Amino acid sequence: MSSSSPNKPKTNSNDECIGCLHADYIAGQLENDLEHLWAKVRLGDIGSFEAVHKILYPVVFKYGRFSLKDEELTGVVAEDVFVEFWIKRKSIDRKQVKIQLMKMMRKKVLSHLPVIAIDYHRFDEHEALFLRHVLGFEYQEILEIMLIDDEPAFDYIRNRRIV
Repeated sequence: MSSSSPNKPKTNSNDECIGCLHADYIAGQLENDLEHLWAKVRLGDIGSFEAVHKILYPVVFKYGRFSLKDEELTGVVAEDVFVEFWIKRKSIDRKQVKIQLMKMMRKKVLSHLPVIAIDYHRFDEHEALFLRHVLGFEYQEILEIMLIDDEPAFDYIRNRRIV
C-alpha cells in the first residue's frame, strides 16, 4: 500500500491494488468513489470504467480464484464479467456496483464448476466465510451476493458463526 494513505489502493497495477481490500476503505471511501465513478460510467465514460476495474478487479479475481483454483481461468472469467458489466452498465444502480459485480462473478464461477463436485452446504459455508473474513463483506451483502433472499435459508451458516 502507498505510504501517503493507508486505506487507498496502490494505482500502478491491478496486482498491487490490495489496499482496496481493506475493510475501512471498502466500507467508506470506496463506496463514495464507486458511486461517483459509476455515474460517469453509465454515461459511457471509459476512463471511469477503467478506474472501477482497477479498484474492483483484485476483489473479483480473489473471489473467483477461491472457487476455481486456476489463476488463468479465473482471469478469463473475471474479464468476461467486466465486459458483461460494461454492456449492462445503464441498468446497474450506482449504489449496487460492488454487489452486482460480485453476483455476476459468482454466477459465472458456478457455471464453470462441475455440478457433481459441489457440496452446496459446504461450498456455501466456505464461500460465506471467505466473503466475510477475507473480502470484508457485511452479512446482508453476503446474503445478496450469494442470492439468498430469505434469512432462514442462511441459518445453517449463521449458526455455525461463520458470518
